[in-house]
Amino acid sequence: PVGCNDTFEQSLGPVEKFGDLRFNDIASSESARQKLGAAMESVGRGEALKVSVTHVEMKLKGEGGTLLSGFFDWSVGLVSAALSNILDKSAHYEGGRGLILMGEPCSEQTVRQRAKDSETADFIQNAPIPLQSTDCKGVIQWANLAMLDMMEYTQDEYVGRHCSDFAPDDQKDLMSEMAKAVHCGKKIKEVPVCFYRKNGGIVPLLLDTNVSYSEDGRFHHTRCFFRDDTGRRVREARAEALVDEMDRSLSLLDHFMSNTLHFIRTPCNVMTQALDAARGQLDSANHANQSNSMVSVAAKAAILESKLMLDVTVGQLSDLTRTLDDVSDLQRFEQGAELRPVINDVELLPLCHSVMAECALRCHEGVECVLDIGGATHASKLKSTR
Repeated sequence: PVGCNDTFEQSLGPVEKFGDLRFNDIASSESARQKLGAAMESVGRGEALKVSVTHVEMKLKGEGGTLLSGFFDWSVGLVSAALSNILDKSAHYEGGRGLILMGEPCSEQTVRQRAKDSETADFIQNAPIPLQSTDCKGVIQWANLAMLDMMEYTQDEYVGRHCSDFAPDDQKDLMSEMAKAVHCGKKIKEVPVCFYRKNGGIVPLLLDTNVSYSEDGRFHHTRCFFRDDTGRRVREARAEALVDEMDRSLSLLDHFMSNTLHFIRTPCNVMTQALDAARGQLDSANHANQSNSMVSVAAKAAILESKLMLDVTVGQLSDLTRTLDDVSDLQRFEQGAELRPVINDVELLPLCHSVMAECALRCHEGVECVLDIGGATHASKLKSTR
């Protein structure tokens, strides 16, 4: 520093105290010194006419020579050689245009508010959830560290590019449709998207967005919130594979059950036909013996006993066949087939005869079984004696 006004001396001390130090050396932190030094160099090299550096903590002169600290907002600009000579109280400045720094002290309220804003910004910047903002055209304006780490880009490589630059070709249209929807003020909720990483790999993501508007109601930017969708897609793939395997297993089980039921039903049908033929022969023999007095009563009883046993066996085979049909229908129903009941008329009298025959077979000697059929127009009774 070569010169200053009275307000500067009252706050920061006389110029003489700097000696050979640069002005930014009196900043309290290294980051503040770097920001202020970079601004001065930028203006000095002619890269900018004016640069503002806000919230710079400076070492202040306190009472009794003590050092205090305070925050300033600095504006760095170029001045003419004449003004530089006026500000140079030591009268030894010889040069052209110098730098002029105008500082505005920050109030305590401003310092507290900026501390809160800085904490909020740090919270968002270091959040574990990938975040970014885009303009109305889909150009990326900002991205936090989690987003940059996920995409494997630096801030300079990522910010300023269009979102579609990182999307696969089959999602270009999806990106365009989402951009139109967002520009119309619509929110996007959990839309699956994919982005290319810097290394060429694809990362599946779930995207949520909302829009920030300026005070006059104009579109400001879109806030984008991303979540890694890899876990969900892996679970869906596993569930799909599990369903496919279950379908395959059910198909194999259906094939196995169909073959098994076929192998059981076929012999049952053959046995039923054979037993029906044998029962027909017994009926013929029984009819012939009724008129033959030479046949003993015991022989006639044996024929009747055999006929009853054949009737019961045929009935049991019929029950087994119906059970196999029920098992087959149940299996088809569990696999999604429509249940369609079929109503058939049942001949009640043959059914009653079958029941009486089975009862007679299972009863002891000398027991009479009576089946009373009530509720019909003509009530009747069936008797069976053993």
